Amino acid sequence: MYVSSTSSASLFSTSAITKNSAVSSEDSIVVTSSSSTNSTSSTSSVNATISTKWGFKVDENGFFGTDFNKAAGIPSNVKINQKQMETVEQYTKIVGSSDDPVTALGKVWNFFSKVAGSSLDADGSMTIEQVAKMPWSFQSNGSLLDSPVSVQKTNAEYTKVNNPSNLIGGMSQNTLDTGLRLFIGGQNSGSQTDQDVSYWQDFYQSEYGVNYDSSETSNEVSVGELFGCFCMDAMVLDQTTFDNTKAYYSFLESGQDFESYLTDKFGADYVANISDGVAKAFDDPNMFDTLMKEINQSMKDTYSDYLSTQNITADSIPNSTDNNSSPNSILSSAYQTLKNTKLPGAGSLINLGV
Repeated sequence: MYVSSTSSASLFSTSAITKNSAVSSEDSIVVTSSSSTNSTSSTSSVNATISTKWGFKVDENGFFGTDFNKAAGIPSNVKINQKQMETVEQYTKIVGSSDDPVTALGKVWNFFSKVAGSSLDADGSMTIEQVAKMPWSFQSNGSLLDSPVSVQKTNAEYTKVNNPSNLIGGMSQNTLDTGLRLFIGGQNSGSQTDQDVSYWQDFYQSEYGVNYDSSETSNEVSVGELFGCFCMDAMVLDQTTFDNTKAYYSFLESGQDFESYLTDKFGADYVANISDGVAKAFDDPNMFDTLMKEINQSMKDTYSDYLSTQNITADSIPNSTDNNSSPNSILSSAYQTLKNTKLPGAGSLINLGV
């Protein structure tokens, strides 16, 4: 039994990305029908002979054949390991989905490819320079089976969304989670600066117990490998985090302002103590009101993005940030000042931004 790659199918040659998929206009991908001629450039062939409970066979390393990819709507040159199916089974239980695992994994691929946009190399292999240019982060409503709410392509865009997200989480004692998560580009930077492709290859091997493709070159990583890493990172979800993210979007739908939420949830004394702490930290008695206005505006922007991705009717992921804008000065300053400042809150101490 063996796994090999031959040049024959385009990464985007299946219907995995439909005409209603939400991707930014500058990241739009031309999708060709899988039945069209000349629509192929690289197909992964797997000698699958071992039966699984999902009705599809795998090879000795746990990789499904292309019949599985076709059923899931995943490009034929993206190899899927059975451990991804085990993970998605657990994931569907947490998010309360009635989708069967094959359908659910296809939806996770759709989510991944929408966030990645044109940063995915259509030939299926990517250099570390290409990986580093992938989007930095994304925001979701808690489920990877739906559309992304927004995508941040750069660290500046991520910071602009991360500052209010941290403040919302900290002030709400993590009862609200905005669904902001690092994507491949962001994970490839920061503490992992100057990582080469071996980081992703090692990540994949450590999670799945096998090499994705022993024949791949040492200076490139496959899209399937990156997708496998994404699955193991993003689908390993605890119930509390999911519930807190759903609570955040329910809160947005309610139209309630953030200060009222904090008052209803924790009491007026809690809010008064935070307000006093913010005023002292900035030596400005009006700073708390200013901060609430900025956070409420950020929430309105997120809700606008969220609404426009419902039913996947748009042709692009709306993004309230832009590549040339700097992080909001008030929220950025507040986060940097308060993230290490202990403020009293209803008889306890909270660490904002953590």
